[in-house]
Amino acid sequence: MNTKVKYIFVYGTLQVGGRLSHNHDALRGLVRKACIKGDMYNIADAYPAVINIGSDNTVHGELHEYSDIKEALRIADRIEGCYGDDFNNLYNRVLVHAKLESGDLVQAWVYVYNNDKFSKQDYKQIKEGVWVL
Repeated sequence: MNTKVKYIFVYGTLQVGGRLSHNHDALRGLVRKACIKGDMYNIADAYPAVINIGSDNTVHGELHEYSDIKEALRIADRIEGCYGDDFNNLYNRVLVHAKLESGDLVQAWVYVYNNDKFSKQDYKQIKEGVWVL
C-alpha cells in the first residue's frame, strides 16, 4: 500500500453529508471538489459505483485529505468491502489522478466497483457523473 498518498477521492455516500461520511469525521482534514475520469452507475438506488477508470466521462466528487491515511483506508476498505487482492471484493481500491477545480492533478485512492459483480443491464448509468446525496 502506498501510504505517501494522503487523499481519497469519494463520489457517493462517503461525501460530506452522505449517510456514511461520519465514519471519517475524526480523521478527515481538508475537503475539496474534484473529478476523475470514469463511468458512474446507480446500484439499486442505494449507492453509486464507478467503473472504467480513464473513460471519456467525468465523475464529480470530493478529494478528502487525511493525516492518518492508513486508518482512513482501513475504515474505507471495510465500508467498501475491499479485503485485498485475493478476495472477491465489492470494490477495489486503486490510485488515480483527481483533478481539482484549479486544474491541478492530485494522486488519490478511489474505490472502483468490482467488474466481476457488475452488469450493465442491471444498473442505470449516471451520465452527468454526480451522485445526489
